[in-house]
Amino acid sequence: MEEKNSYLSADPETIRQIDEKMPPEEELQDLAEFFKVFGDATRLKILSVLLCSEMCVYDIATLLGMSQSAISHQLRVLKQMDLVKNRRDGKTIFYALADDHIITILNQGLNHIEEGNYSEQYRKIASSMLSFCSYKLLRQRNMSGCSYKCKHSTNIR
Repeated sequence: MEEKNSYLSADPETIRQIDEKMPPEEELQDLAEFFKVFGDATRLKILSVLLCSEMCVYDIATLLGMSQSAISHQLRVLKQMDLVKNRRDGKTIFYALADDHIITILNQGLNHIEEGNYSEQYRKIASSMLSFCSYKLLRQRNMSGCSYKCKHSTNIR
């Protein structure tokens, strides 16, 4: 005998709409992998730095107080997920955010933290980063004005 779920209250039309709109399993898996990238604080720091300007590994490592090897490893992950792009200038490789979608994703996440039931420490961090993200969104691509003055940066973002 089949047990009836007494909690199922969705009508057949709602269930049909959900079935039609549910992305395929492969897309859901890809999306889950995409969001996993944002689960690492070091990668978020790198993305935050790249909000300001394109930079080489040396400058990112110096700003974050980390080894070039650690930064390169995380940049490789970010590049594989198409979150950053790179260009070569002589022997130096510069990294930048792949597109404005990344700014939007970071901005939305920070908005969520700032509004949510998180500790005061998280809200302060989110608020300061959100201000920076908002500033970044309003800035023209060809303007400089980043607070970081890196020896190789070109401020193209």
